[in-house]
Amino acid sequence: MVRPWTLNGPDAELLTKEQVTALLGCTVRHLERLIARGEFPRGALIGKRLLWTGLDVAAWLYLRSRCRAGPADPDPADDEDEPEPPRRGKNPET
Repeated sequence: MVRPWTLNGPDAELLTKEQVTALLGCTVRHLERLIARGEFPRGALIGKRLLWTGLDVAAWLYLRSRCRAGPADPDPADDEDEPEPPRRGKNPET
């Protein structure tokens, strides 16, 4: 039987704060700080428990890894188009 507040599949499992921190490898306090700064999804209050779907946590992890990785394939040829900055000193030709 599918609960009305879940989707089908393992990514839709509802996770507690403790489960989320175990997945992220951080403390509950750090997770609370991320939420307060708007850097992590707020979750859903169900009864007295704050819960997240596995999909929300997986999406956050994916986006965070993409942001830290930078451009997917930087083109070294782009550096050749940029002119060299002017040199300072008595003789700029050397």
